[in-house]
Amino acid sequence: MRSTPGPFEGPGPSNMLGGQFTGRSFSEWGDLQGNHGDLVMLRMEAATGSLPNAPFLLRKSVEAYLGVPIDGVFLEAKGTAYVLKLRNERLVQRLKKMNQLTDGTAIRIIEHPVLNKTKCVISCKDTVGYTDKELKTELQDQGVVDLRRITRSEGKERVNTPTIILTINGTVAPNHIEVGWLRCPTRPYYPAPMLCFECYNFGHTKARCQQQNPVCGNCSENHQSDRENPCKANAFCRRCESSEHSLSSRKCPKYKVEEEIQHLRVDLGISYPAAKRTFEQQRGTTSYASIAKGEQEKKFDELATKVDQLQQDMTNKDRKIEALMQQIEARDLEIKKRDTKIEQLEAVLREEPQERLLTVQEHGTIADLLCKVKTLEQNLEKKSREVITLRKIYAPESINRTPLVSGTTSKTETTQLPTEKKRT
Repeated sequence: MRSTPGPFEGPGPSNMLGGQFTGRSFSEWGDLQGNHGDLVMLRMEAATGSLPNAPFLLRKSVEAYLGVPIDGVFLEAKGTAYVLKLRNERLVQRLKKMNQLTDGTAIRIIEHPVLNKTKCVISCKDTVGYTDKELKTELQDQGVVDLRRITRSEGKERVNTPTIILTINGTVAPNHIEVGWLRCPTRPYYPAPMLCFECYNFGHTKARCQQQNPVCGNCSENHQSDRENPCKANAFCRRCESSEHSLSSRKCPKYKVEEEIQHLRVDLGISYPAAKRTFEQQRGTTSYASIAKGEQEKKFDELATKVDQLQQDMTNKDRKIEALMQQIEARDLEIKKRDTKIEQLEAVLREEPQERLLTVQEHGTIADLLCKVKTLEQNLEKKSREVITLRKIYAPESINRTPLVSGTTSKTETTQLPTEKKRT
């Protein structure tokens, strides 16, 4: 089984991690801000002791330091450390300088020592004459941090082969490696299944085996055997109940199944248990219990995703509420300023008329006063006309008024009110 190329990967080794493509998620020419580059894995841990059991504090501290949310996070080391996923190199360099949380807890953020490295294989006959140290030095500028050459036996000696396993710094393996002027294409590196040479079961090594009695790799019986003391019994494999091959043989169908699971693990960039479940689902050999367990895990993942989304929505709403509160405070301040200005105007208007006029002129409301004056003049003129009309009605005769001055009679002054014209 070969790797499935990613959206911008092309031929070459699989660049997947946790089921996520680690290469660029958008073409470089269209990514002006650098937010869609290669995936970088950082590890956040406490400088001393352990991180506080406060997930909201951790998230707010990191996002407040960066100013933007990060691409993804998951726990590791039994919940004592966090793995942070980023695709912006500028944010990566900035986050590596963060040394404390908002509550003052000292932390350190470093490039992940394991997840930021990937492996690939090249074959080049021109490298046979070089030592591993020389090749590592020559390939260092291409991101190669370690290598292991495949050798074979010739008599009693081990000789180099053209095949080399390279360890590349970063989550993305290149499509080719340049050996001088030669462009050597890369291919995926599939590790051999993890086989214990004490009990010959898969999934752990001899150093962590808990079985007391050793198992023979030839006949599957409980006795010790090695190159110095080989087993002379007939070969028998207890895994597949076959006498055609030994327990340690790579021809065993169970061993080939483990190889396919390893291929899935590398191609999809997932853990061994996840790769095993995927293989069983593809082959249709999943039991009812494993299906139920898988459904529970799927529902749990869906709920966890929904919780993360709700938390993000709550954070966004909190930010909106905070912005609205700031706007309300600004409006309240503006209203207070207006109230103060009105009180000052009212205080000035209680002063002398001349000061009122100056105040009115200063604040641009003289037009309102002129309009009121004009209205008053019109009302006065109307009243005058009403008085004249009343005089015509109630005092049609002329009225003589003789004012007295110093007790003498002065010249009579006759005042004749206007009368209506006689009717003919």
